[in-house]
Amino acid sequence: MREFWAENIKIQIQQLMPVISSILFVLIFCIPRYPFVADNIRPYVSIICVYFWLIYRPYMFGIISIYIIGMLEDIVSSTPFGINIFTILFVYVLTNLIYKFVANKPFTVTWYGFAFIAASASIIKWFVLSIYYSQFLPFIPLIFSLLATIVFYPIFSFVNAYIQNHLMEDDI
Repeated sequence: MREFWAENIKIQIQQLMPVISSILFVLIFCIPRYPFVADNIRPYVSIICVYFWLIYRPYMFGIISIYIIGMLEDIVSSTPFGINIFTILFVYVLTNLIYKFVANKPFTVTWYGFAFIAASASIIKWFVLSIYYSQFLPFIPLIFSLLATIVFYPIFSFVNAYIQNHLMEDDI
């Protein structure tokens, strides 16, 4: 009986591993930095994680997972509620649209697909925030955050691939 419960718990943790790792990355990258470091310029870790898991394990990353990660990022980054949820849902829709073009392709193709989606999501987020604050927000922090997101994608992709290959089983 104990082996049955242990096996069930192991399977549940493995099924939640994409969401757990994404939540940890969001929390780590929302930690305030020193005052000399540009606090508004940080990679959009949630977009990286959502894109990765939707490409490599789409059946383990659904709308509820996206809502939880977006809500957590809204809370921790102190953006207006719903902005990050909307942005990540936008990434979800775009990723599902280009899935057949980037799935099972070389890493560079996946990376280019990510760059397109990250740029689109960043512009949408900037536009919605500009509407919310009733003024055009500075565009330079958006550009630097987008560049940081695209540059950090291979690193997060490597870490997520390690989680996928070593901490998760294929037959879940």
